[in-house]
Amino acid sequence: MPRPITSETFNANGDLYCTTCKEHKPVAQFSKGGPVHRDHRSYRCKSCRSAYYKANKEQTRTQVRNWIANNRERYNEVQRARQDSRYHRRYRGVVDGVKYDWVVYKLVFKTGHYYFGSTCQLRTRLSVHKSKLKHGNHCAALNKMQGVPYKVEVLFESADQDVTRQEESRLFGHAMATDPNKCLNTYNYARVFHDVLDPTLDLTA
Repeated sequence: MPRPITSETFNANGDLYCTTCKEHKPVAQFSKGGPVHRDHRSYRCKSCRSAYYKANKEQTRTQVRNWIANNRERYNEVQRARQDSRYHRRYRGVVDGVKYDWVVYKLVFKTGHYYFGSTCQLRTRLSVHKSKLKHGNHCAALNKMQGVPYKVEVLFESADQDVTRQEESRLFGHAMATDPNKCLNTYNYARVFHDVLDPTLDLTA
């Protein structure tokens, strides 16, 4: 079990003592204690932990397999808890402190052009958009907007993926009918929602 962190745990420089290599090291070199003991730190530094597991890989794997075989219900319970925690931490999008499930979002650029899509990983998706726009490795249409300021709008929210997809399709059809030359995901959506496209539409604009 990880050790609790108290004022007595540190030396004069604020470092922690590793019980394996017998050295004081910065706190960042010690793993945290997991969800239950997030304020705790390992007794061994990360380097020593890594060296131990590399030297005892097969033995450790055998111990883990045996524990799982003898504690299947407990293992399943822990896995479900980890998956729930991971879902709420990573896949529940957060924009301006507001949480969403499945959403249809819209990137509105200062030029008046826009791009929209749907996801249940809003925070992650927006991070990907930001990175690709910065480095110019997005789709061809969005690469034209490199360096152009934009804002994010959440247009629709639902706990049902199918309902969200339907709303996304409806919004795309509306975009094609009203202002198609401003929509930056024409090519992507044309492959999915080709039935709503006007065959005379100029997709190169």
